[in-house]
Amino acid sequence: MDVRQYAFLARQPSAAVKTREHFWGMPKRGLAFLLANVMFWQPMWAQADGIVVANPNTSLDRAGMLEEPTFTPTKEKVHRDSRQAEAGKE
Repeated sequence: MDVRQYAFLARQPSAAVKTREHFWGMPKRGLAFLLANVMFWQPMWAQADGIVVANPNTSLDRAGMLEEPTFTPTKEKVHRDSRQAEAGKE
């Protein structure tokens, strides 16, 4: 292309630069906010893929939660320290 071709194209109405507030139907400010959040959180999402839960019956949405805590008492006597002994005498 020569300079005359460029000059012709630059004079066309479609060559005018328009300010656009939206991109793909989203406001540009919202899109910039979304992209900034994705750039910030993406490494943490990538690391979360490798999370291993302690119990095979739990999942990531309930990791570490017990359905019903259980307690089994024993008749075995356990040595108490002085603080526990004092509290037991009250």
